[in-house]
Amino acid sequence: LISDKISFGFLFSITIPDAEIDTKIYAEELDAMVRLLNEVPDTPVRIYGYADHSGTEQINKRLTQQRAEALRDYLIDKGIAPERIKTVKGMGIDSSLSGGEAYSLKARRVEVLR
Repeated sequence: LISDKISFGFLFSITIPDAEIDTKIYAEELDAMVRLLNEVPDTPVRIYGYADHSGTEQINKRLTQQRAEALRDYLIDKGIAPERIKTVKGMGIDSSLSGGEAYSLKARRVEVLR
């Protein structure tokens, strides 16, 4: 059974326009995500990217969109049907985070929801 929210923090390159998933560091988490999604093939997927609180709103929106798109492309490359992916959206910063968390890996993440 897939949970309502699968959240993974990924390291992405800071260089714009590239936002790349470090598939070596996160191989185990990515493999687990693909396995889980393959276990529930009829479940639609929504992907949301987030950034830490550094950078301008414009840069963070663009970067988080690229992060979400990078994960979408990865999942499709691993055999997840493109039509299952209903939303791919960069959210900018997560305003629910504050203090040190606002600048942590927790802030720089992509979430996959059903």
